[in-house]
This record gives sequence, structure tokens and C-alpha cells, in this order.
Amino acid sequence: MKLPSVVNKLLKNKYVCYALMVLAAVNVLGYVSVKAWECVVLFAVTAYGVKMMSKNLTLALLAAMFAANYLFGWA
Repeated sequence: MKLPSVVNKLLKNKYVCYALMVLAAVNVLGYVSVKAWECVVLFAVTAYGVKMMSKNLTLALLAAMFAANYLFGWA
């Protein structure tokens, strides 16, 4: 499945990747501060799994933040 060119360019943009790295770090620090260890583990596992499948760090961080925030909102 091909993505639209705008989305494809955003996923490959290094500044978007840097911004998501900062956002992900703040997200993980927030989980650690409230001792939500299951969210930290889910974040790491999801990021690793998506990174191994797609080789795109931006996509991996987005997927990991989505999964961990979903679990955090549920718990």
C-alpha cells in the first residue's frame, strides 16, 4: 500500500523525527514518574517491533506512543 506523498515526506523528514524523539522521551518520563511500568514496557516492545518491520523510526515512535497512551488511558 502506497502512502500519499505528503505523509511519505513527513515520515522521512528528520525534523519530524527529532520532534517525535523529544515527545517520546517526555512521554516515557511521564510514565516513569507515575510508575506506569507496563506502559514503559509496552512502549519499548512496540517501538522495537515496528522498527524491525518498517525500518522507519518516525513510524515506530508514533506507533509506540499510540499503543502506550491507549494502555495508559485504559488503566
